[in-house]
This record gives sequence, C-alpha cells and structure tokens, in this order.
Amino acid sequence: MLAEVDQVAGEYGYGPVSPLLSDPSSPTTKSLASEQPDLTDLAIFATNAATNEILLGLGVKADVLAGHSFGELAALTSAGAMDVDSATRLVCERAATLRRTGPTETGMAAVSADARRVEHLVGFVDDPSIKVAVDNGPGQTVISGPRSALESLGEVARAAGAVVTPLHTAYAFHNPIMRNSSEEFTAATASLPISAPRQAVFSATLGRYLVSADDVRMLVDNHMVTPVRFYDGLLRLFRDGVRTFVEAGARKALTGIVRNSLPPLVTAVPVLPKRGATNDLERRLFPDEADGEGPEAPTFHNPPESTSVPAETPTRPEPLKAERAQPDTAASTPEPTPRADDAAPGVRTPPPESRETPDESEPAPESDSLLSRTRKIYAENLGFPEEMLTEDIDLEADLGTDSIKQVEIFGIAREHFGLPEPSTGLSPADASTLGEITSLLKSLGSRDTNEG
Repeated sequence: MLAEVDQVAGEYGYGPVSPLLSDPSSPTTKSLASEQPDLTDLAIFATNAATNEILLGLGVKADVLAGHSFGELAALTSAGAMDVDSATRLVCERAATLRRTGPTETGMAAVSADARRVEHLVGFVDDPSIKVAVDNGPGQTVISGPRSALESLGEVARAAGAVVTPLHTAYAFHNPIMRNSSEEFTAATASLPISAPRQAVFSATLGRYLVSADDVRMLVDNHMVTPVRFYDGLLRLFRDGVRTFVEAGARKALTGIVRNSLPPLVTAVPVLPKRGATNDLERRLFPDEADGEGPEAPTFHNPPESTSVPAETPTRPEPLKAERAQPDTAASTPEPTPRADDAAPGVRTPPPESRETPDESEPAPESDSLLSRTRKIYAENLGFPEEMLTEDIDLEADLGTDSIKQVEIFGIAREHFGLPEPSTGLSPADASTLGEITSLLKSLGSRDTNEG
C-alpha cells in the first residue's frame, strides 16, 4: 500500500513518503507543516491508510468510519469509496491546487472554548472573514480567516480567559474564502473514480451518513469551504450505539476530544500515540485479554451495504465497537485538556487545584535552576520521570504531547514563576524542547524586568 502511495507521489514530483512514517530521524509534523506542507498532506494520508492495514491485520473492522476534516478523505478510502491510487492522486491534486490558488496570509487557530462562546467572540470582532471552522466540543473550537483578523480575535479571546493556539497551516480551511481553490480542486479531480462506500461512513462535515457516490462527491467537492461539526458527529455516533473509538492516525488529538466530549463509559484508543508506538497496540485494543494467550480476532456486525446506520449489537460480548477517526492535515487539531479521571495511559493530568501553582509566585531563577524547576513542572504534569526529560527531548515528536497540552503546561510554569504572557509573535507551541521552553521563560523574565 505504501509503495503505491510512493509511486503516485513520484509521478507528481515528490520523493518517497513512506520514510516519513518509519524513519525516527525524519522531520516532525510541525516542521513538515511549515517547510513542506504538501508532504504533510501525503504523510498524514499514508499514515491513516497504513494504520487501517494494521487494524485489519489484527482483525479489527470498524462498524462505522469517520474522519476529521481532511481525514474524511482517508476514511472514504478505508470504506472503499476510492482506491489508494485515486485517493493519493486526490491528495496530490489538492496540494497543487492550493499552491496555485490558495489565499495568502491566512490561517487557523484553536480556541479553548465551546463553539457558541467563540461565535460570540467572532461577532464582537465584527470581521465577516473569520469563521468557526471546526467545532471540537466543549473545550475547543477552531477558527479560520486572514491572519490579521485571527490576531485581533486572539487578543479578545485571551482577554476573555481563553487559550488561543495558532495552527501550523497556511490556509483558512472550512471558510468561504477558500471557494476559488475549492472550485479549482473540483474541476481537477472530476475524472477520478468514486463509488458508493462499501462500509458505513459518517461525515461530520455534511452531518450525515454517506451512502452513495453522489454523497462522496459532495464531500470531496466541498470539504475546503464547509465547517466541520465534529462534536455533533460524536454525539450522533454515541446515540447510534458507538462506545469505542479507535483513532487510526498519528498522535492522539482526537482521542482527547472524544474523552472530553462523551460520557466516561466511552473508550477511546489511539493507535499511534507517538511515532512508532505500535509495540503495545494489542494490549491497548484488547486490555481484558492482555494476560491471556493473545487476543482473539474480534468480530463485528457491519451494516448491510444498503443501510446507513451502524449495527447496535456486536456478536462478541463487550466488543471493540470502533469509530475510525482520521486527523486533519491543515489543522492537526490540538488535543483539549483531558479530564483528570480519564487521562490517556501514561499521562497524569491533575485537576486545577493540584497543579504546580503555589499561592505566591516565585521570581524566575537563573538558567540552570530554571531548567531543573521547569523539568520538575513538566514531569509532574506529563507523568514522566524527571530524568527522562532531557534538555533536547522533543515534547511532540518524542513524547507525543500535542500543542494544546504544551500550551497548558507552559501556562502553569509561567504562572509558577510569576511571568507575563508572551507577546504577539511568540507562541509557547513553537518551543518544543525543554531547552527552548526554558529560554522562552527566561526571555519573559527579562522582558518583565525591563518593563518594570
């Protein structure tokens, strides 16, 4: 499958994509997004397709497939609406279209507030170019638009107590300002073969199950300009009986969204919580069988081809009833703050009252001491031993810590040392190693002293 992706990518002038998935020294998602965005699209699609192959090899076949933004294209491929060759060409044509026609100086940002509150903030700024692009649930909403307008809204949102995280994308997806690119993309891909899904697929963009080739074409043609109501999609799937969600993509951003959006009885499992983390996949998928002789391949009731809703009762007791969630390319959506009682395995997230925030702020110490104290704060909030957090360890690439979690812990450290918020143009999400974080904290201390 990866060889097929590499072959098609080569026809469009790209190098092999598969090494980006397997080579530990390959660029991180963040660096790819800023330096080679076309490869980011291909790498994410290839990751989703390869992960689907892994799950099928374990006997895991989902009752219903769903994606997140760009990831819906991968979900359609897994459902048989497109073959790998056609889907890869679709991704390459999308990248080529954006290079030719994509609007400049636009982007996206995640706001730590529900969609209704963010809609009010957008109305306060009174700029019609800003749109709510993705509703990820009570803890996170993604907005898109011109960068200048996003900066204005960011100031308003921060004043209202929200955390605003710029996303690593050059375009304002799920916004009408992408209409020209969307129409060009539709024309460029009109001849690619598309068929009705052979497996149930739910689209959070269209808000319904896709049952025909026309449904699939509608999603493909409109995914750049239509907002994603992912939270509504999760609620619909929950009402339809889905209780286990398997994130078949890189990292665990969507796993966090599921855990924060649905009742605790729901199980959310990331297949690849960090690069190469497949060694304990069977244990995470089949925790009740971890001490046995190995998992028996689970069986599922799949809906008949003419049915648009997932079956309610699997044949196996206490089954893995899975929704395959695919990540977004442009908005590799940051994970909202997990619930303290439902954190991902290996990550401890204390409730607000137990966080490393003393009654009185301490002045920022000198560099060596600052590094050790910062290491302690990050170790306690990530659940890793201090000795593991070296100065050059990458929180995202090496530990699988998403940007929203990084921003949250940075805020805890900043408040601990009594430092001001970073000025415009400085984002804690850009400091990915402990050394870079320490330098940013130190610069904030220097700025505070100079301003005082």
